[in-house]
Amino acid sequence: MAGKPIVFIDGGDTLVVEGSIKRDENDVVQSTDPVPGALETLRWLKDNGYTVCMVDDVKNQSVTNVFMANGHLDCFAAVSTSEEAGVAKPAAGIFENAMKKLGLSQEDKKKIIMVGNSCRNDIAGANRFGITSVLMDWSPRHNMTPQNADEVPDYIIHRPDELPELLERLERRNGG
Repeated sequence: MAGKPIVFIDGGDTLVVEGSIKRDENDVVQSTDPVPGALETLRWLKDNGYTVCMVDDVKNQSVTNVFMANGHLDCFAAVSTSEEAGVAKPAAGIFENAMKKLGLSQEDKKKIIMVGNSCRNDIAGANRFGITSVLMDWSPRHNMTPQNADEVPDYIIHRPDELPELLERLERRNGG
C-alpha cells in the first residue's frame, strides 16, 4: 500500500446517524444528523489529500441532499450508490463501480480501505472484494459480532475521528 490509502466509506451510522434519517415518499433521504466527528474527519481527509469515495446502499439524490446541505459534498472524489450500481453491498458491483468512477486499476485495490458499520454488508463485501476492511463499531443498531470469516474486519475503530490516525499508521507501515 505505497502512498496514501484510498478511502471507500459508508454513509449510514458511519457518517450520518441512521436513526435521525428523514426520507420522502420515494425513500430519498431529505435530512439526517452527522455522526459526531464525521464531518470534521471528512474535511480532514480532503484537506490532507486522501481520495474518498462514498459507497452506500442509497439513492443517488440522498447523498446529494445530505452532503450538499452540510457543505461536505466536495469531500468525495466520487460516489457509488446501490441505485447506480444496480446491486447493494456486499455485492462486488458497488465496489467495482466505485473503482471505475475513480479510474482505479486492479493494482490499486491494495491501497483501498472500506470503512463501514456493518459486518454483513461493508466488511464482508470489502473482504470478498479483496480490499482492506475497517469496522466502525459505535452503533447499537447493528450486530458488531462477525458471524463468519468473511465478516471479520482487518481493523476496528470506534469513532470517525480515529480514522486519520489509522490511515497515517497504515501509510507509515506500508512505506507511504
